[in-house]
Amino acid sequence: MMKPKPLHFRCWAERRSNGRWYAHCIDLTLDGEGDTYLQAKENLDGAILSYLKTILSEGLEHGLLRRPSPLSFRLRYHEIWLRLFLRSIFSKRPNGLRTDHVDVPGGLTPAHA
Repeated sequence: MMKPKPLHFRCWAERRSNGRWYAHCIDLTLDGEGDTYLQAKENLDGAILSYLKTILSEGLEHGLLRRPSPLSFRLRYHEIWLRLFLRSIFSKRPNGLRTDHVDVPGGLTPAHA
C-alpha cells in the first residue's frame, strides 16, 4: 500500500499598515489574520485544515480541492517571493513580508479513497 503524499499549498503573509498580519493561501482562497505572523499563520493553517476536513468528509474534493485565488492575489504572492529572494541575495534586512508553504499530512485522504 502506498503512503499518501502530503498536500502542498502556497501562502504569503504581510504586515498591514494597521500593524496586524494578514496571511493568504493562493491555492485555496483562504485567509488568516493576527497580531503576529505566527498568529496569522496558525489561523490560516486552521482554516486550511478545517476546509480540507469538511470537503473530504463530504466527498466533495473533486473540483473543490484547488480553488485558485484571483490573479491579483497570485501576483502578490509571486511579487513577495521575488522580493524576498532578491533581498536574500543582496541584504539580510528583516521586513514585514513572508511566503510560506503549508504541508498537510498525507494521512488526510478523500472519503471515498
